[in-house]
Amino acid sequence: MPDRSTALRCLVVVLCLTGCRMGVGLFGVGASIGIGAPHAEVELGLDTAAVRIDRHAVDVDVSNDYSYTATIETTRTLLTSAGVRAGQRAEMLFDPATETLAVEEAYAVTRGGERVGVRGDQIITRPSRAAEDAPGFVSTQTTTVLFPQLDVGAKTHVRWRLTSRSAPYLGFHYLYEPELCLPIGEAVVRVSYPNGVVLRHAERGGFTANESANDAGSVVTARLADWPGMRREPSMVASQDVVPSFVVSSLAKWERLGALFHAAAEPNIKVTPRDPGARRQARP
Repeated sequence: MPDRSTALRCLVVVLCLTGCRMGVGLFGVGASIGIGAPHAEVELGLDTAAVRIDRHAVDVDVSNDYSYTATIETTRTLLTSAGVRAGQRAEMLFDPATETLAVEEAYAVTRGGERVGVRGDQIITRPSRAAEDAPGFVSTQTTTVLFPQLDVGAKTHVRWRLTSRSAPYLGFHYLYEPELCLPIGEAVVRVSYPNGVVLRHAERGGFTANESANDAGSVVTARLADWPGMRREPSMVASQDVVPSFVVSSLAKWERLGALFHAAAEPNIKVTPRDPGARRQARP
């Protein structure tokens, strides 16, 4: 029998795969609220000594209809030349049809302590890789921040603001898992939601979580401190099976997921009779 954390995490992973996401990018600038998927091609080229996430903070304000506003802030230290190469950018994925994304703050701090701001032309938004592969079916975009004047020992800082403009079909779901090879000084995830909204949460692998209530609603806060990261091993299991995990979901059962998915898809399902005058095209 899987524990509560594993069951909720599997549910959220399925929701993310079906397109229910709230999404972010690189080096802890996310996991999935789909707030963002890590870039495997970057992670595989790093070890635990290349980059350190000094602090990663996610603050999500959920509305009555499960729409949300999220602020995601990450500070990293680039420890090696490989870390400098990989840390030159941070990215976030979003869907302009339902989400609004803004870079609220972005800068680098050189090894000598000089703060260098990111210019407007160093923030680029373009179709995502999935949208390029399947135009007409996928509308997501990627915003990339390019950090200037990086060297070994430099730091990067970015703060994103992601707003959902409409209620998600399948409710609210958030999953945070650090990337396997990236050590973390501190990760703090805070999800606030109003009275009348029911959210469930679970954690494992070093996360601690607590929930508090006030007149307006409730706040669940999860923290992960001094996680050293792990080296990838040949033929090892999926990193999701071994990294710390924190998950929040508005769904408790698979049956509810199925019912919501059916309700969302049913208006688009229309069975029509075959045109008797149509000819079947012969196969070559």
